[in-house]
Amino acid sequence: EGEEEEEAPPPKKKARKEQAPKPAKASKPAGARGKLTDPTELKRKMDADGWEITEKARPTAEGAAKPGKHVDKYYKRPGQSKQYRSLLEVARAHYPELVTGAPPPGEASSSAASSRA
Repeated sequence: EGEEEEEAPPPKKKARKEQAPKPAKASKPAGARGKLTDPTELKRKMDADGWEITEKARPTAEGAAKPGKHVDKYYKRPGQSKQYRSLLEVARAHYPELVTGAPPPGEASSSAASSRA
């Protein structure tokens, strides 16, 4: 009668399985990968090289009060299937002299090696 029941300890939380750490997401500011130094010169070079520019209107959402007016531009170099979504992407890939900042990872070592040869 005078015995008190011992309180059960609170349930333990399940231990998480050990996982490899996920790579950190790029938290660089918008201009960290470079910026166009001369957009006019880039457009001139693209015209001279015959780049194709495709404009595609975004579809409007059903039930939208106003029709959408946004147009996406896609850039494609003749003879290549790769399509770029911005002038900055085009400049990074084909006209790096018109981009400020460091080259994307992986390109720094290859350009340094070719300059030594």
